[in-house]
Amino acid sequence: DVELAGLSKRSLERAKKDFALQTADTIGGQNPMSEASDIEASMEPHEWVLDVETTPWLLDHCPTYTNPALPMMSILDALAEAGKRAAPTKNVLGLEDISLKRWVIAGEPRRLRTEIEAIEGRPGASHAKLSMWWEAPNPKMSRFDEVASGTIIMGTDHLAAPEMLDPVHGTPEMNPYASGRLFHGPAFQELEEYLLGAQGAQGKL
Repeated sequence: DVELAGLSKRSLERAKKDFALQTADTIGGQNPMSEASDIEASMEPHEWVLDVETTPWLLDHCPTYTNPALPMMSILDALAEAGKRAAPTKNVLGLEDISLKRWVIAGEPRRLRTEIEAIEGRPGASHAKLSMWWEAPNPKMSRFDEVASGTIIMGTDHLAAPEMLDPVHGTPEMNPYASGRLFHGPAFQELEEYLLGAQGAQGKL
């Protein structure tokens, strides 16, 4: 299972706007991040093109310091949006059993697709999958290969916020971006300060 916590409201809103642009439907110009009242429920596969020309912030996410790659949180957002398209009047309550199989390297435009299927006997739960088009030397072998998959939980009510973790006592560390400890470029530099201790780490966004 994957838990998502600790993001500031500003970060969440910016991420939502950024990925709204990124996942804009290139066929007809429909934006999958539209308000629920503007979209109809759809279990059909959804395709779009990921391109740094329209999402330049991806250039600030180069884990190998060479090619940009789609952040895992953006991959999870794509799966969650598949759930939202299937049930536009409901909220995304959680993601379970997430499996990530490969990077989405975005040095060149990539054709992506999400698919979703209801899980029998489990109301509100669906299996979602994100795939990337692979152009094979033999055209007959070209296909969509799975990037990630998981279970999306939809419902009418939001779950209660988790309890705050106990404070970590430790030593303040240098700016991780200036020191090179983290690879993130300016678009991802949200961490203002952090400290490390025997029980873990704590930071301020």
